[in-house]
Amino acid sequence: MLDVAWSVFEIRLLRDPSADPSAVWTEITRRYLRIVPHPELLWWALRVQLVDNPGNMVNYGLGAVLTAEIRAATIAAIGSFDAGNVRWYRWTRERLLRFGSERDTRSLMTELLGRPASREAVLQQLRRCRGGRVIAERRSVLHSWCRQLEWNAPTVVGGNGAHLYLEDGRTILDMSSLSECSNLGHQHPRVVAAIREQAASLCFVTSAWGARPRAELAARLLELTGFEGGRVFFTLGGADANEHAVKIVRQALGRPRGIVIARDRSYHGATHLAMALSGDTRTRAMVDPDAMGVSHVEPPYTYRCPFGSVDDATCGERAAAAVATRIDDLGAAQIAAVILEPNAGSNGIVAPDNYWPAVRRHTAARGIPLIADEVMSAFGRCGEWFAWQRFGAAGLPDVITLAKGLTGAALPLGAVVISAELVSRLETQVLNTGLTYCGHPLACAAGVAAIAAYTEERLIERSRSLGAVMKRELDSLATRHPVIGDVRGGHGLFAVLELVADRATREPLAPWPQMPPALDALLGAALAEGVSFGARGNLLLLAPPLVIGEQELAAALALLDRLLTHFFPSL
Repeated sequence: MLDVAWSVFEIRLLRDPSADPSAVWTEITRRYLRIVPHPELLWWALRVQLVDNPGNMVNYGLGAVLTAEIRAATIAAIGSFDAGNVRWYRWTRERLLRFGSERDTRSLMTELLGRPASREAVLQQLRRCRGGRVIAERRSVLHSWCRQLEWNAPTVVGGNGAHLYLEDGRTILDMSSLSECSNLGHQHPRVVAAIREQAASLCFVTSAWGARPRAELAARLLELTGFEGGRVFFTLGGADANEHAVKIVRQALGRPRGIVIARDRSYHGATHLAMALSGDTRTRAMVDPDAMGVSHVEPPYTYRCPFGSVDDATCGERAAAAVATRIDDLGAAQIAAVILEPNAGSNGIVAPDNYWPAVRRHTAARGIPLIADEVMSAFGRCGEWFAWQRFGAAGLPDVITLAKGLTGAALPLGAVVISAELVSRLETQVLNTGLTYCGHPLACAAGVAAIAAYTEERLIERSRSLGAVMKRELDSLATRHPVIGDVRGGHGLFAVLELVADRATREPLAPWPQMPPALDALLGAALAEGVSFGARGNLLLLAPPLVIGEQELAAALALLDRLLTHFFPSL
């Protein structure tokens, strides 16, 4: 906006050299930039251009216009009046750019060009003028899971299907569903329309009052899970869904400090109890699991089986038996629950097929509730509505936690789906928990629309079939690239490539969870070519939106093939 405003200013003065620059600039900024709080702000906007090109001071006779009063006001506001004041320049530019809109830019460009400006030209101008906003976010936002000085991500301004639109004009194919949550892709029209419609009637009411979308979404979740007679507790995301699942089960069993058995090399969120539940090296030093009533067992990591087995089935059997042994060692009366991820997760471990049913048998035999953390694995990600459903009744848990794909990530929402048996224990008790935004009507409306989209577009089935295609191509990649030690997943549009330095010894490229420099470089090269892959440590995590086109998926995998050759040529 500021660049275009300056161009109009130049044309005005060129057309009428006798015009008062002060009056012309004041008119332009007030008309197009809508900046009127202080007179000196008008001059600060002008000074942006003087810093860019000090020659403008001479060209337009502005030296005479900058009176002693304005100079004094500028010095008082910014501490100096020299053209090299970078802090002031950035501050001014960031504030001015906040006022621009597509309509304003179109009006300015039409006046500048003497003819209507195309939308493409307008958007290009907006992207150019707003380039400083990424830097502004870097200075104002504390970003998760990164060193703050290293964060330098591009700004996303829109999306469609499996693509993201960046502020600089690029289009990016999203092969991670933005942390495995945008299952419906970006800006799904049905979900956007539902949010708009709900906002027009009721944005918010607490759960002390009823709300139709909340009741409708709960009913749909109970129907889809088969939890007849159960209930749903809504949260804001996955971490608090897991926390509340534990809290609710502990209350239902009358074991307020009952032990929860979880898995090493797992992730359940980054709030304190969720960190304690997680067997995550990033947060291990921040919490004391023992003090929070959490006990960890080894995972069914078949590629590097901690039980020394050489085949998947034996590893799965022994890992499930470890859960039973831990319950027996601690005493079933002391245990509140077992919480596990049935399939997809950022840990990159996909359990063998015999693991989940075996854990269900062991926990049921001992009367211990099983919590399925389906925050990532639900809503088609693993080829079913919920990953445990692949095992039928033999995999039915007592509690399911949900988030991410629940709304297609259009709005933040989590849920705890609770079995009828546990609910019956809570009916006469006061539920000692709550959240201000529990069951937010806008988010629930998005959830209802998301489930309708999954159903009517047959995206669960699509994920299952397209996931098999992706798995076959990844297996083919493994035959050509020795750096690929293992290919996991493929039940839906979720798969893991574990990269190794030596396939024979399975030596990792870097100690977990460090990312090898070559993999980091591969990710950067892919982004430069318009594809965003997800990765953690030595793992490439492929989880595209369920709406991705077959040709788009094929092109992304072909790019991955080429980049693996380039960055790992000697392996």
